[in-house]
This record gives sequence, structure tokens and C-alpha cells, in this order.
Amino acid sequence: MDVEQLLRLYSSFDKYFNGSIDDSKSSLREFINILSELVESVADAKVKTPPWRYHSQTIIGRIIFTSHSIITLANGFEYAHYKRDKKAEIIDYPSLFVLTRTLLESYVTLCYIYNNDKSDEEKIFRYKLWEVSGLISRQSWGNNLNEDSKRIKDAEKLNIEDIIDEIQKMPEYSSLDKSQLKKLQKYGLPRLYSWNELIEQSNVRKEIFSTSYSFFSSYAHTEYVSILQLSQCSINAKSAQNISNIQLCLNFVRMIVAMSIDFYLKNFESARNVFDTFPVEIRHSVNTWKMIGQK
Repeated sequence: MDVEQLLRLYSSFDKYFNGSIDDSKSSLREFINILSELVESVADAKVKTPPWRYHSQTIIGRIIFTSHSIITLANGFEYAHYKRDKKAEIIDYPSLFVLTRTLLESYVTLCYIYNNDKSDEEKIFRYKLWEVSGLISRQSWGNNLNEDSKRIKDAEKLNIEDIIDEIQKMPEYSSLDKSQLKKLQKYGLPRLYSWNELIEQSNVRKEIFSTSYSFFSSYAHTEYVSILQLSQCSINAKSAQNISNIQLCLNFVRMIVAMSIDFYLKNFESARNVFDTFPVEIRHSVNTWKMIGQK
């Protein structure tokens, strides 16, 4: 599946995808700024959350930073030609695709742990698996560490044992099969499902996000199809194909940022109060892009 086929998936939303690249970047910056303001409003209100909920804000922070990076990549850059008196304007669209995939994984992780209709007990179980898996991964990062890093590693090793013990006492632990239990003990089990399964279980529109994720992943893993595409396509920033590539990513990111805003509005009253101070047109735009992205 190529970019043109992906864009056709959005055909029913054409009226929202019109406009120039600069218009799309400007709109996305507005969305990012709103999300940033909501994050700050929760901090200013000194909202107390349980420790396991803390990293929902960390994930949102990553969505904000990655979105800014995508805008920067969408600006393109000058590439010096082998003849010194010539330069070309280039768009590194494969990297745009990889970052957009990362953004989707961040949002889907947010849905998997926090933004769902599961009980708090189930959410905590998922969080604990995610947490301990990250700590297990850090244990394999080598032994050539300074004294501070060694102390942290040793402390985390004890913490891993405590968290595993906590997980084993949870009712949900009995639902893990033998392969999952083995993976948990040896490598960690950050999520119970594949990325495609998580996309299906989250609140995103499957026909847009599942197909797009598979397409973006081929670039992340340097599959032959991505190299073939790169060899056959222009990387000139002015080409129609690359304008489509950029718009694809910017529209994709707008949906994710809008849905992230909605997550904050549903979970923090202080965020809702701040959001209501923005102009009606901007709030309507956020709501529109949220509805486009959600199933």
C-alpha cells in the first residue's frame, strides 16, 4: 500500500484536509500549544494522582515533543549537491513516517494503560507489567557503569523483585499463559497484545490507524518495500508526492494530539476550565479532528 492509497482512506474527510502545508503546520502548532497548556494547568492546580497514574502525563509529554519534531522535519532542509554551486530542498519523509509511527505507539500505550474502560485494578496490573518490564530491560544494559549508575541498577534489581511479587498476588496474574509468564520472568512483558491488537482495542479509527501503522512500520524496520519506495520516489520537497507525504503525517498527528487533548479534558477538571477559555473556532477544530480519529 502506498501513500496515495492511504490518503484515499481519508476521502470522506476531504473538506478537513484541504489547505497548504503551512496551514496544516500552523493548525498543528495550535493543537500542541493547547495540549501543553492543559498539562501545565494540571501542574499549576497541584492535582494529586496515584503514583501509577503519574506516567500518563509523561506519555503526553512525549506526544508533545514528538509532534514538535515532526513539524521540524516537515520543514525540510537544504542538501548540498555534489556540484558545490547547487543545493536541493529535501524532505526526509522516511523519518517523518518513523516518528509518526512512534507517536501512534505512544498514544496507543496511553489507551492501553490509562485511556480505557477497564477497572482500576486491571489498569494497575497493566501498569505494573509495563513498569517492571522497563526495569528488567535496564538490567541488561551492561556492567561498564559509574558508581551512581551501579547503585541505581542494584536498587532497581530489588525493586523488580518487589514488583514481581506484587504482580503475582493480583487476580489478573492467573490469566497469563505459560509463554507470557516465561517472557515476564526473562525479558519483561510490557504489553499483553501486539501493536495491531492494541490499535484495535483502543479508541482510534481502525481503518485509518491499523493500515497506516503497518505502512509506517515498514520504514521503521527498513523493510525492502521502504528501500524500494525510497529508490523510486523523489525526496524533493517540492514534488507532489512529498507534499502528500507531509500532509499525511501532519493530518495523522493532528488526530492524535486532538485525542490526547480529549483525554485530558475527561480526566482533569482544571484542564477543562483552561480549554474553555480558548476561542470557539479552535475548540471546534480540536473536536472535529478528535472525531475524525476516533472510532
